[in-house]
Amino acid sequence: MTIEELERSEAVFKKRRKIKKTVNMIISFVIFFACVIAVYDSVVVRHYDLFDRLRYMTWLSSIYTAILSLLCGVVNLIELITDTELTSRFVYFTRLSCATNEMVVLMVVLYGLLPSVPDHPDFTSVTGFIMHVFMPVLTPLSFVFNDAPIGKLKPMEVFHGTWFITLYAVVMIPLIMTGVIPREKVPYSFLLVQDHSLLYDIVVACAIYTIGYMMSVFLSWMNRKLSWVWFTDIFAKKKRNEKNH
Repeated sequence: MTIEELERSEAVFKKRRKIKKTVNMIISFVIFFACVIAVYDSVVVRHYDLFDRLRYMTWLSSIYTAILSLLCGVVNLIELITDTELTSRFVYFTRLSCATNEMVVLMVVLYGLLPSVPDHPDFTSVTGFIMHVFMPVLTPLSFVFNDAPIGKLKPMEVFHGTWFITLYAVVMIPLIMTGVIPREKVPYSFLLVQDHSLLYDIVVACAIYTIGYMMSVFLSWMNRKLSWVWFTDIFAKKKRNEKNH
């Protein structure tokens, strides 16, 4: 490859990277404002109590994802303005945890569609669609295609993707068991730990963590495979030129 061809490839690479960051910034801001609309629709339009809504993992996960998406969008904006790369393992793991949370929410929502399950997720309202469909689909896609990979994760590092699930369980289960959250306010039937056998509770906890762990593995793997889609033709062209020479 000649110097001119190398320079052209580098120029195209920088341009694509800029486009990638722009797209990620826009998607991040869209996710944030979608959550704002969802909260506004529920609290202001339909007059639900915000504090009462926060017992649901879907709500907490959506707000958590929205805040981190806003921060990610701001970082992307700074990167675009200063032409710099601001990445870290911590940022990667927070983004992975958001994507994992939303995938788990989507799995729980799909589980709730089964006729034998008493939990029936809302899809028809603005809030329900945004928190149960829009964010759980868009957030993982944004992570997979737009986040810079940090390499193959070690088995224990994958647990970083389950931060939020752990925190939710650590807070909610004691509140339910001590009666601080009354039975009629328990957000999900499988969290009625006092109504089930110990074996059932253990199986459910293991199933949720297994799903979360596997989603984290899957998303990290997909990120390594697909984040370079933006640059595939550049690398392919470079390899062809090197082969010809």
